[in-house]
Amino acid sequence: HGALVSLLALFTRGRVEFWTFQVSFSTTEFYGLYRVWRIHRRSRNESVHRLFRWGMGFYLVAIALWTVDTHLCSFVSVTLPAWGLFNPQLHAVWHVLVSLGFYSLVLLIAYDRFDVLGVRAGLDRRFGGIPVLARRDRPLP
Repeated sequence: HGALVSLLALFTRGRVEFWTFQVSFSTTEFYGLYRVWRIHRRSRNESVHRLFRWGMGFYLVAIALWTVDTHLCSFVSVTLPAWGLFNPQLHAVWHVLVSLGFYSLVLLIAYDRFDVLGVRAGLDRRFGGIPVLARRDRPLP
């Protein structure tokens, strides 16, 4: 899949290149989200469910902002500043929120893997509140 999409992107330009990327990225992304949803549905662990809610929440807000940015780009980035209003930089905010969402979903996968392997784990907060996965079978440092 990666080789095919890379070749298509290499040898196409314009709208074909754009849609090749969009279709490839979207199908890969939705397949990954579907697999995470299946882990969430199977798990009985409340932390897995909480990580799913947080991850999907960040992700859906990011998609909403990306949609607004895509469809109202000239209004948001040109008209608002012309009126003396703040440009919210929605594309940058999209990157931050989608990264937070996917980080939460990756933690969900790791947490579930520990659970499947029978390793006791929990979520700790580090670096000012960022959740990290921590083993509970030995004393915390």
